[in-house]
Amino acid sequence: MTLSLEQLSARMRQGEDIPLSDTARIALALSIPSILQQLVVTAMEYIDAAMVGHIGAEATAAIGIVSSSTWLPRHPCGTVHRVFDPNRPVPRG
Repeated sequence: MTLSLEQLSARMRQGEDIPLSDTARIALALSIPSILQQLVVTAMEYIDAAMVGHIGAEATAAIGIVSSSTWLPRHPCGTVHRVFDPNRPVPRG
């Protein structure tokens, strides 16, 4: 019997034991948007570098500096947001 994600999450909230295969299915389903986002961001960085690469070495170096400088503040800010998010579910246990 295959349960929907809503049914499985309701069972998890009630503290029921969930089989490992169902837990893996939930983790995969929830991770797909993040995986796609990472693929799109990586593709855009390659496309930016390819387009600017025709201009010259200095422009290509500038793209490398900008892409790394935008990555650095984004991840710590996202982590702080996830940790202090008031809508985050409180773990039981």
